[in-house]
Amino acid sequence: MKAGAPPSARRRRPPQSPHRAGTKTIVMHREYADNRLALQLFGAHHGNLSRIEQALDVAIHARGNQLAIEGQHPDAETACLVLDRLYDLLEAGRVVEPRDVDDMLRLTHNGGGTDAAPRAGPSLKTTPTTDLARPARPPSTSASARC
Repeated sequence: MKAGAPPSARRRRPPQSPHRAGTKTIVMHREYADNRLALQLFGAHHGNLSRIEQALDVAIHARGNQLAIEGQHPDAETACLVLDRLYDLLEAGRVVEPRDVDDMLRLTHNGGGTDAAPRAGPSLKTTPTTDLARPARPPSTSASARC
């Protein structure tokens, strides 16, 4: 095609599907009762849904408090499971952040089973209590060392 050709004459590529070529896709639907929690589940600018789409090779379409999840059977099913678990956390009073979405994806996608859940509390960070590289010091018996 010539460089000076009008835009309508240029060939367009068909939109790329988020799914692997040659496989059958399914559509699964979810509806969440609490609109406020559904908005938190979807994330700011649907950021949580985008994380799930990218991690699982699915397309998620939101309309109000309803979702349509399109993808291969195992991926779409995993996306539904992740969304349902995150919604359960929201119903229990937890705040779902992007890292919670990542944790849930990792737990669910790596065979976490139905009992898997992310951190027990909001944004808990663990720090080691002992340094394994250094040997432990024996306790001191002097009074000044106890303070």
